[in-house]
Amino acid sequence: MKKVLIIILSISILVIQACDLQDALETDKLSSDIKQTISLAMPIAKSSITLKEIMPKGEHVDDILRYDEDGFARIFLRRNFAEIKIRDFLNKHLTYVPPGVNIVDLPILKPAVFPINPAIINLNFDELESFRGFQFVNTRVTLNVKNYWALPVRMRFNEAYYYFESTTAPGYFKGSAIENWHDIKVPETLGDFAVTKIELNETNSNFAEIMSDIPHKMEFGLICETQPDVIGKTYKIDLTAQDSVSLEVEVPMKVKITDVVIKDTVAFDIYENDDNNSDDDVRDADIDYAKLNLIFDNAFPLSAKIKVLMADENYIVIGQLTDDDLVIKAGNSENGKNSSVRSIVAIEVEGEKADKLEKTKNLLLEIKISTNDKVVKLYKQYSLDLKVGVKTKLTFGDD
Repeated sequence: MKKVLIIILSISILVIQACDLQDALETDKLSSDIKQTISLAMPIAKSSITLKEIMPKGEHVDDILRYDEDGFARIFLRRNFAEIKIRDFLNKHLTYVPPGVNIVDLPILKPAVFPINPAIINLNFDELESFRGFQFVNTRVTLNVKNYWALPVRMRFNEAYYYFESTTAPGYFKGSAIENWHDIKVPETLGDFAVTKIELNETNSNFAEIMSDIPHKMEFGLICETQPDVIGKTYKIDLTAQDSVSLEVEVPMKVKITDVVIKDTVAFDIYENDDNNSDDDVRDADIDYAKLNLIFDNAFPLSAKIKVLMADENYIVIGQLTDDDLVIKAGNSENGKNSSVRSIVAIEVEGEKADKLEKTKNLLLEIKISTNDKVVKLYKQYSLDLKVGVKTKLTFGDD
């Protein structure tokens, strides 16, 4: 009797359990009753800003940017300014020499003054607009005068000024190098030449100040004056020779920077790691809470304040990650030797901002850089590196 009762009771329990399991497996009950919360941590983005990214972009930029063997950067350009045919000069200013005569012994009876007409030198600096706010140091313009004839000559600037494409009023060069006469070297032997360098720099002109304004063009003429040692002295002159004047502009990246803004874009997806791998199931989850760790390794010897904007796949801004700018410490790099300084910023995100973070596909960085009133040198091997890691609390299932 006891055995029969136990068997009947066991069968009844199995039937009841089977009915309960069948009810639980119904789809509508599964989706509404099961809810799961997990935590996930992974690296999700990285970026590196080098000097190349800071440097402006343009059709002519690659032609004027130079790096020495240590990686030190400078703007450099060379332009031919003027050519002076000695035969034409003699025929116009001193004495007529008939065709076919190439070398003459000419007595110089008087000094002669002759102008070299103003020429416009296009610097292509209009492509360097992003350098506004950079205060350049050790800038210089050098005139290279290549002289073939033995007659002493002196030279000075005439109507020297600079201007911008959008303005009509020029700004004038100032300083002793502009106003004073410069003696031109003479060659030691006939057929040879001598080169004289006339330099405008921050000690004898306002050129450094001018370059910090990033002018688009320079324009100036020259006045030359023959200076015979003795009136009536005979000089042997090669009439086939042609003197020339070329121009070199050099702006080293030795600068003082105050609150100059550069921009960068970082691809971002809170559901993907920094190798662009993701789990489709994770994308179905809601983000309840996220903690972002932004790790900056800065080798540039300048500090930065960074505004981080959240943007969608079309780069439309949908919010700002933090209310205040992130402060990044300056690197300890010097003379091209990298010594980066790390800054770590932790940002906690929840609520409405977490919803926006789910939709974010790009982080737009507005980086305001400053050398803190110091003069620094910029090298191409310097960089500002960013790594972004995230720890998220995800919820699967409906409420």
